[in-house]
Amino acid sequence: MTASRARNLLVSLLGIGLAACTVSPGPRLSAPLGNATNALVSQGPDGRLTAALAQIVGNPARVIPNSLTSGNQVKVRPTGFVMPRLAPQTVGSIGADAGHDDVWGTSVAPATEVKTGVRALQQVVPDLQFAAESGETTLYAPTLSGPMTCSLESTTVYWHYSTMANTARSWGVWDHSQSDDKAWVVLEAMDDNWLATYSVSLPEHPLCYYTEIVNEGDTWSVQLFNFKKKAWETKFTQKAGAYKQPARDVVRVFHTGTKPVLPTIQSLELSVLKASWSLVTKDLGSEINPAFAMYPHQWIQPNSSWQVGGAAQ
Repeated sequence: MTASRARNLLVSLLGIGLAACTVSPGPRLSAPLGNATNALVSQGPDGRLTAALAQIVGNPARVIPNSLTSGNQVKVRPTGFVMPRLAPQTVGSIGADAGHDDVWGTSVAPATEVKTGVRALQQVVPDLQFAAESGETTLYAPTLSGPMTCSLESTTVYWHYSTMANTARSWGVWDHSQSDDKAWVVLEAMDDNWLATYSVSLPEHPLCYYTEIVNEGDTWSVQLFNFKKKAWETKFTQKAGAYKQPARDVVRVFHTGTKPVLPTIQSLELSVLKASWSLVTKDLGSEINPAFAMYPHQWIQPNSSWQVGGAAQ
């Protein structure tokens, strides 16, 4: 995608507002939007999408408790429910002889000193289905991990294993400080109720949810924006720890059979919080795995917005 096309794409978002959507998601932006001055507005030259969202997101300091605690599948598992695994069980340890594992996206540069938050607008694909020929398949796309001292990851996960009739889809929080069998601390089915609460539909852009991982004092929290209540909703909190990895926003896929076919999946406006929110530019982030060749992929805006999949595979 050319820079001019990307700019035109974002410019089109300035005429968006609230209306019903066809797949039971959250609101659609459609009414004209003025110049937002809210603190959510990105400082980068292509922060117009964030500026548009700012007018419905409102005050980022307004936070409400988790409204779907009963939907946490880690604690309440429907009959026959199969938990997603870090990698398919038949893969074993991740490696050259253990099936296929590949990753691509953005790493937030550690050189940006202590970061107190990351956020992004992440696409959801409600009708994504993996074929049986792909074997045991787990897809994390997009998935956003917290910066430094934070071991939490806000992730979209799709999975299909041999015991399952269909591909499952959930949003969850993965804790890298836990063993794999305990690392899912939150897992919520992306059903119609979830989509109606946490997703938004944008013209010329996909159905997305808005997530952030932020630090207050010595506590990290993973939040989703609740478009019904127009407030950030805290999904999980944890004290800062010894985890020392930079934040990253990526696609990661594991499979044991033929390569799964992916529709286009986007991650938009990855931003970091220091004194204020800023888009991740080339000075603030870098590409992970430039040699990635598993799927077509491109920057919509380096290094804050990307897409993967779609086209010829």
